[in-house]
Amino acid sequence: FVQAARSFGASRWQLAIQHILPNVKPTLFAHMVTVFSYSILNSAGLSFLGLGGEPGIPDWGVMLAEGRSAFRIAPWIGLVPGLAITITVLAANNLADQLSRRSALA
Repeated sequence: FVQAARSFGASRWQLAIQHILPNVKPTLFAHMVTVFSYSILNSAGLSFLGLGGEPGIPDWGVMLAEGRSAFRIAPWIGLVPGLAITITVLAANNLADQLSRRSALA
């Protein structure tokens, strides 16, 4: 397609927008969603270890770290942010999987 468009005199921008971008878009979106889920896990992990956000800033990793100290008294303090991380990452990975399957069918 690219060579045919070049032979008809298409510019580089026309090639990129009309021919390359539609073919790359589903894979690019799936990759972006996967990077999003990795960034959530990395942020929560670093915050849990004390290397991320400050203790006053609401962050899932900080909430997990605070819930670890009160796990025997109130386990939901750590359970709720852990479930939120898990559900968000699984939903993002499911979205990336669906996007990559859709791009494979097209």
